[in-house]
Amino acid sequence: MWQLGLEEFGMITDNTVHHTLIVDDERDICFLLKVILGRRNTSVSCANSIAEAKTELARQVPDVLFLDNCLPDGLGIEFIHFVKEKCPDADIVVISAHDNIGNQMKAITLGAKKFLPKPLNVDDLDHTIQQLYGVLGA
Repeated sequence: MWQLGLEEFGMITDNTVHHTLIVDDERDICFLLKVILGRRNTSVSCANSIAEAKTELARQVPDVLFLDNCLPDGLGIEFIHFVKEKCPDADIVVISAHDNIGNQMKAITLGAKKFLPKPLNVDDLDHTIQQLYGVLGA
C-alpha cells in the first residue's frame, strides 16, 4: 500500500480534495491512474489485493474506487458488494482484461458505475474520470 498526495506537486486547484482508491495488482496500472488523476484535485491510495483494499477502506472512504477484477485473493466483481456496504456513496469503476458482456453486466448490476477493458484507453479513462469528478484541476 502506498499513497500519493498530489498537493506535493502543486496540482491542487481548489479546497475540495477528493480521494480515489485504486485496487490493482499491476503497479503499472496504479502508476498510470495516478498520473492521469494528477490533473484532478484528488489524493490517491493504492492497494494490490482485496485484503489491502479492506484496510484502506477502513482508513479512508474513497469518492471513487478503480477495481481490477482479477486480484491475487479474489475477484473484484465479488468485492463490489462489500464496498457498497461500507462505502455506499463511492463510485466504482471495474477495470479488467477479461472484458466480456457477462462481466460487464454483472459489475453494473452489482453497483459499478463503469466497466473499462484493459489495456486501458487513456481517452476513455480520462472521459470516465471527468464524468465522475467533473473537470477538476484540468
